[in-house]
Amino acid sequence: MTITGGLRAWLNTWEGLAGDRINVDCLPKNQSGYSLDSDPTITETRFLYGPRAVERVFILSSLEAWGEDILQNEEVLEWYESLSAWVRRKNRRREFPDIGDTRRVRGISVVSAPYPFSVPEDGNARYQVQIKLNYYEE
Repeated sequence: MTITGGLRAWLNTWEGLAGDRINVDCLPKNQSGYSLDSDPTITETRFLYGPRAVERVFILSSLEAWGEDILQNEEVLEWYESLSAWVRRKNRRREFPDIGDTRRVRGISVVSAPYPFSVPEDGNARYQVQIKLNYYEE
């Protein structure tokens, strides 16, 4: 199992994403899906004996209608805030994604507020949050 595959499967257990497609490193041009992108930065701590500690950041994004409609924009932010609350609950309960036999998750968190990352003139904005995954790897 890949780390991205395990994280995608875990995210799909949230009722707000159930049945929706989460692409990998590819956000559709229409408002019909999500993308899970891997941030290129990886922080590693190597120990003399035992596993290494790894910290990675992933970006979950979607393309949403954006404009002067305050209620519409708030609805998008509310969806992402609900996702963030779900991730916090799962972390407290230690209900982590399965990312493979040689890795053990030690924490997961949303480390950014939802925000419109890119707002082109077509009225669709790329909203996103950053998800930090901490794990041990043999």
